[in-house]
Amino acid sequence: MEIILMVVVLLLAVIVANTVNLVYPKIPLALYQIAVGMVLSFDSQFHHFVIHPEIFMLIIIAPLMFKDGKSTSLRALRTNLSTILSLSVGLSVVTVIIAWFFINWIWSAATLPIAFLLAAIITPTDAVAVSSITRNVEVPTDVHQALEHESLFNDAAGIVLFGIALSSITSGNFSVFTSILDFGKTFFGGIIIGFILGYLVTILRLNLTRTHTDISAIIVPVEIMTPLFVYWVAE
Repeated sequence: MEIILMVVVLLLAVIVANTVNLVYPKIPLALYQIAVGMVLSFDSQFHHFVIHPEIFMLIIIAPLMFKDGKSTSLRALRTNLSTILSLSVGLSVVTVIIAWFFINWIWSAATLPIAFLLAAIITPTDAVAVSSITRNVEVPTDVHQALEHESLFNDAAGIVLFGIALSSITSGNFSVFTSILDFGKTFFGGIIIGFILGYLVTILRLNLTRTHTDISAIIVPVEIMTPLFVYWVAE
């Protein structure tokens, strides 16, 4: 019951942030959401609110990424692929490395693995944040598309880097070569598996559409289960 109450409060907080943004849209929605989150943090009950990371990734992150991916233009993605990869992978890794040493320099108590963990947290962005921040700013169309598409891959890069840092803290060992292999396997392996399963699910939906007239009772559950199934297989 406590978890249900917490979820309801979080949903109400999202509604409040979105409502205030509609009334005063000059400030990006992401900043309203951060402000509401800071207000909720003063409630001691939220200090003990625990949700398992794997459940969070499966139920929240996977559907959000799926929704953003569906609205992505494959043609624009191919056009900006080199820029997207350089920003999402190259820039993320460089940012983490610089922040890694900077945090360790200003906070001597933080070991390098902990500094690496904190640096990995700041790398992910999302398409919603990009859209809300640039809503009232004149940004060239190709640049805006590249930033939105980059945010999809940037999430994956940040999450993988965070996982590597967390495993190095728990195990007490950190290997650059092993970390690079893990990053490549998880990042590019996830893309490959997602492409294959996405292609198969698309064929399934097209065949169902061609052979049946009213298949909403089938398509809707398939739509809901697709991001959960793809993430579970990849994981």
